Amino acid sequence: MVVRDRRFLVWILLALVVVAALSLPSGLEQRLAGGARELVAPIQGGLSVFGRRLAEAVAVIRGLGGMAARNQEMSGELTLLRNELRVYRGLAEENKRLRQALDLRSRFSGELIPAEVIARDVSGWWRSVRVGKQGELELGPETVAITADGLVGKLVSSSRNTADLLLISDPTCRVSVRIARVGASGVLSGRRALIKGRALCRMDFINKDAEVRVGDEVETSGMGGIFPRGIMVGRVSKIYRDDSGLYQYADIVPAVDLGNLDIVFLIESYQPPPPQPAEGEDAI
Repeated sequence: MVVRDRRFLVWILLALVVVAALSLPSGLEQRLAGGARELVAPIQGGLSVFGRRLAEAVAVIRGLGGMAARNQEMSGELTLLRNELRVYRGLAEENKRLRQALDLRSRFSGELIPAEVIARDVSGWWRSVRVGKQGELELGPETVAITADGLVGKLVSSSRNTADLLLISDPTCRVSVRIARVGASGVLSGRRALIKGRALCRMDFINKDAEVRVGDEVETSGMGGIFPRGIMVGRVSKIYRDDSGLYQYADIVPAVDLGNLDIVFLIESYQPPPPQPAEGEDAI
């Protein structure tokens, strides 16, 4: 009963306040309304700032979502560009090999036959390789394999579609060579040792008095009847004196990177390029 009386009194008071407000003079009403506005203004300002901050936060969140989508798009574009770059590099490398082949054709008088390396001897990475060849092409026992950089090896067997080549880095391969600068002759054979990831050969029986230097070029001498004269073989990397003191021998780094062969050229006859006239001399 007491609770109901209190509620009744509250409603009566509210009604009196409303009636009093309606009966106030206009000037006093305006002053009260202005005061109410002054009291409410900070709250309205805070709510307005909060609304703007909330809108900015929503925009940032939406922007982050768009940025993630853009990052995915750019990642896809980057992948495509990288693949295109690989293709262009492959084309550039192929173009380089074709230009080297054209240069070889201008230097050799015999028929130059391109052959792709299709397999290696699993028993020894530096011993032999198998190349593909044209089916009707007959290759003789004196066929030599070269690249634009120099000597690769020689033919050891041939079938209708393939041929096996013995590399100069094989210990059983013997090549008559000479050091071009001093004219000293010797015999080159393969070694199993490697230098900076490449095969290593050895030149034996160099004249003990020959002034051989590191970096001297070694080329085929033409002796022996298989390897024609004048083909680049490699460079001297180290020189030794034989224990007997009768001759010297040297480590030779092949001019061709035999571990990365892909295309070789087979020849059965070779005519070395004519010597270039010395500077200041007229060609004959």
